[in-house]
Amino acid sequence: MKKVTLVFLALLLVLVLPTMGKSGALQTSLVPQNTQWLLHFDMQQFISTRLGELLLGEENGKFHKASQYLAQHLKMDPFKDFFGVTIFGQGKDEHKAVVALAGNFNQEFILSLLGKEKGHKESRYGKYTIHNWGCTQFGVFAGDKLVLIGKDEEAVKAALDVFGGKKKSITGTKMMSYLKEIPKDAFLKVVADDISSIIGDHHQPVMLKKAGMAFFMALEKSENLKLKLRLTTDSPETAKSIEQIANGLVALVKLQQKEEAAKLQPLLDSLKISLKGNTIQMELSYPSEELVKMLSHHKDEHVHLDF
Repeated sequence: MKKVTLVFLALLLVLVLPTMGKSGALQTSLVPQNTQWLLHFDMQQFISTRLGELLLGEENGKFHKASQYLAQHLKMDPFKDFFGVTIFGQGKDEHKAVVALAGNFNQEFILSLLGKEKGHKESRYGKYTIHNWGCTQFGVFAGDKLVLIGKDEEAVKAALDVFGGKKKSITGTKMMSYLKEIPKDAFLKVVADDISSIIGDHHQPVMLKKAGMAFFMALEKSENLKLKLRLTTDSPETAKSIEQIANGLVALVKLQQKEEAAKLQPLLDSLKISLKGNTIQMELSYPSEELVKMLSHHKDEHVHLDF
């Protein structure tokens, strides 16, 4: 079994389902200039929130189980030793994406696990040692507190070149200007330069194929979770159509004659959808404690809404 791959995949599922030192801040110094999309999760910022405190306190929750799993397999506490994770790539080819993990790593132990992987190989790239396992998995310790992982060796090397100053980073690009609009205390940041160029060709909503720049963020203020999504489109007409679809879905849920739908009413009422030219924005602010209670209730009762 590909133990190392599964361990890192488990962490990423928890985070997506979420400079060096003990900080999870985004390191733009390793993100290539031609990056088209980026996701960053600041673990240290997240665990400082009321939301993080509540979720980590759930004894049978996903975060607790992930902590136990990673502590067992990597000999580290993911919520103390991991600082942040950044995933970035170009276009719709997910195989060229690179995952950057910042944290306190037990490098000797991790390398011992890699050494047990069938087909494990090592190759030198400048001062770095790139590890290859499972045929299409590549990883490298770019520093004592930074690990890069990817399925495409050239993509990993490109990130190393940027980190080493040999190639340009996203500093000064449109992507960077979008990122600057997101508050520094946001624990989750997602930015795409052009949605239409990175989505798949098949089975995708037509509206998304007319979309351009998009960003999503999550942060907490005064123990209220705040979410914001902004999406630009090719025209005000397309933006209006997306707004109508979003409002229609919200109205449909509100009309559900079920107890479960009624319990979602306060959350839905807090969702604000606004339109300005060819840009649509959705914002939500909700007490973190109430949201965790709601999620816990729905999880226990296995809620399903009918549309």
